[in-house]
Amino acid sequence: MMLQHLAVWTACAVLAAAPFDTIYVDVTNPNCPGTGTEADPYCSVQVAIDAASDGDTIQVAGGIYLENIDFNGKSVDLVAEPAPAVTIIDGQQNGSVIRAASGETISITGFVIRNGRSEIGGGGVLCDPCSATIANSTITSNEANFGAGVFAGTDSILATVDCEIRDNSSSVPVGNLSGGGVLGNRAELSLTRTAIVGNSTGRDFSSSSRGGGLLLSSCEAVLENCTISGNYAFGKGGGFVNNGDRLVLSGCTVAYNSQSRYHSNLNSGELLVYNSIVWGTRNVESSQTLYAYSSATTHVSYSIVEGGYPGPGNLDAAPHLTAPDIGDYRLSCDSPAIDAGANVFPPEDDDIDGQPRYVDGNSDGFVQIDMGAHEFDFQWAYQVIPSSPSSLVGFVAHAPPAQAGNTAWVFISGGDGQSTGGIPIPGDTRRLMLDPDPIFFQWLLTPPLLREVPLTGCSNGTFFVASPQPGFAGYYAGLSFDAGLNVISVTNTKRFELP
Repeated sequence: MMLQHLAVWTACAVLAAAPFDTIYVDVTNPNCPGTGTEADPYCSVQVAIDAASDGDTIQVAGGIYLENIDFNGKSVDLVAEPAPAVTIIDGQQNGSVIRAASGETISITGFVIRNGRSEIGGGGVLCDPCSATIANSTITSNEANFGAGVFAGTDSILATVDCEIRDNSSSVPVGNLSGGGVLGNRAELSLTRTAIVGNSTGRDFSSSSRGGGLLLSSCEAVLENCTISGNYAFGKGGGFVNNGDRLVLSGCTVAYNSQSRYHSNLNSGELLVYNSIVWGTRNVESSQTLYAYSSATTHVSYSIVEGGYPGPGNLDAAPHLTAPDIGDYRLSCDSPAIDAGANVFPPEDDDIDGQPRYVDGNSDGFVQIDMGAHEFDFQWAYQVIPSSPSSLVGFVAHAPPAQAGNTAWVFISGGDGQSTGGIPIPGDTRRLMLDPDPIFFQWLLTPPLLREVPLTGCSNGTFFVASPQPGFAGYYAGLSFDAGLNVISVTNTKRFELP
C-alpha cells in the first residue's frame, strides 16, 4: 500500500513540475495558420489562446493583428515582442479588443490596444470578471457606452503598470456607469506609473456622463505616480469621479481636465490624496478643482490643490508645470512642488518616467519627495540640437540651484553643424569655463567665443552642442538664444541617452 501511495505521489509531483509551454504568434508567417512553435508560429493571437492551457505564455511578434481577443477562461500571459518592435491589436470597431469575462487570471505586456468599439463596456479592455495585469501598454482610440478604454466589472482585480490610456471615448451612460478612460464598478484597481490622458465621456452630449478620465463606482483604487490630464466630461468630473468606496492618489498629477458642468474632480466616497498636484480645472459653472460632497470623507496632505484644501503641508500655489498646453506636466525648476512632499507617504520608488523618486531637487542637502507624478532632478547635462548654416550653436551649463545672480559660461561656434564637444561635465561647480583647446573642441568657421550669461530667475541652462562624443548620457532642458545671445526660450529638464 505504501508503494502504491509513493507511486501516486511521484506521478503527481512529475505532473506538477511539468513546465508551462510558450506558444508563438507572428502575423507575417507565410504558412498560416501555423502550429505555434517558434519555427512555425500561429498567425492569430486568438488561435494561440484557443490552443493554450492555463499557465502558458503566448509570445507575439511585432505587427498589426486585426482581431478581437477573448481569453475564454484561459489564465495565460500575453507578451509582445520588445521594442523597437511595435505590436498592435486592432479591434476594427468590432467589439472589445481584449475580453476576459470568465474569472481568468491574465497578464498583457507590451501591446498597443486600439480601435475597439463595444455597445456595452470596455472598448479597449473588458475585464468582467477577471484578474488582469496590464504592463507597458497603450490603450487608445477605443469607444464604448461606458469605460471606453478599460472596464473592470464586479469582483475584478485590475492592475496597470507603465501604461498609457489615451483618447478613448464613451457615449451613452448606462445607469450610473459612464467613464471615458477607466471605469471600475465594484472592482479593485491598482494603477502605477499610468497616464490617463485625453479621454472623454458624453459623446452623445449626455449631461449625466461623468468621469472623463476615471470613474469609480463602489470600487477601491490606488493610483501611484500617475497622471490624469486633458480629459473631458460633457457632464461632470472631467478628471475623476469617486462614487463609492476608496480612492488613494499618491504622487499623482491631476491637471487641466474639463467638463461642461459642475466640478473637475468629485468625491462622494473616501478620498486620500498625498504628495500630489490637483490643478487647472477648465469648467463652466464652478472654480473648484476638487469638490467633496458633505457625505464624503476627504483627506489631503502635502499636495498642491487649486483653490486650496485643508490639511498638513498643502499649498494653493501655481505648480509651474513645464508646458501643460502641449501635455508636458513635468515640474519647472521654480516649482513650489519640488521637495515639498512628505517622505512618510511615499509612492513607488520611481516616478512616472521611471526616474528615482528620492532626489534633492532644490540642492538644500535634504532628500525630500516632490509633489506630483514627476520628480524634479536638475543635473549637469548637454544635448545635440540640429542647426542650420545661418544659426549659432553653443554649449550652456550650470549647476543647481539655478538662482538669479548665478552665471554660466557659453561656448558659441559657427553654425555649420560640424563643431564638436565632448568633455565630461564636472559635478558640483558653479561656473563652467570651456577649454578652447582643439583637443576638446574643433571648429570650421570661427574660433570659439566664451561669454558669461547671467541667469535671471529660474533658468534651466542647456546645451547646444553639435555632434558631441558618443556614449554620454544625461538630461536636456532647452535654453535658446537669438543672434545677440539673448535667452529667448526656456523649458524644463528631461532625461535622454545620446547614441
